[in-house]
Amino acid sequence: MRVRSRRLFPLLAITLLLCTVDVQACPNCKEAVAEQENSSELKNGYYYSILFMIGMPATLLSVGVFTVVRAAKNGLLPEM
Repeated sequence: MRVRSRRLFPLLAITLLLCTVDVQACPNCKEAVAEQENSSELKNGYYYSILFMIGMPATLLSVGVFTVVRAAKNGLLPEM
């Protein structure tokens, strides 16, 4: 089974690379850009929203880890 998967993976990767299509924006984004006079402001809005979406999970995870570590050091966690 492993030999088959070793042969199948490169074939699948090459197929995916060769069968790419152009990515198009959703209709709402496409219309918003077309109607926008100054599209750089809209571009900045998309840029900062993407940064926010990428940064939020890391922030929430680090706050959770910090809280658990602090509780463990203070002895506030129950014994397991």
